[in-house]
Amino acid sequence: MTRAVALWMTPLALLLPVAGCATAPIAYDKPGVSETERKQDANACLRAAISSDENARILSVYQIDREVYVRCMEARGYTARRE
Repeated sequence: MTRAVALWMTPLALLLPVAGCATAPIAYDKPGVSETERKQDANACLRAAISSDENARILSVYQIDREVYVRCMEARGYTARRE
């Protein structure tokens, strides 16, 4: 194998194991709830789960606490499922 091919393949080989770690998205279901209501509940839970640096700036990165989001959705009667 030539050096050029080895240099090209190395990043690819490093990314393949990471691709296998991705998880399927999670959807939340609740019988009798409209799509509009589900989106409103999801947005409310998302707002509850967002935290930011105390020195927040305009383009600061927000952190979402997944556990808080899940507990919020479950408290509203939703069940999680893999899409």
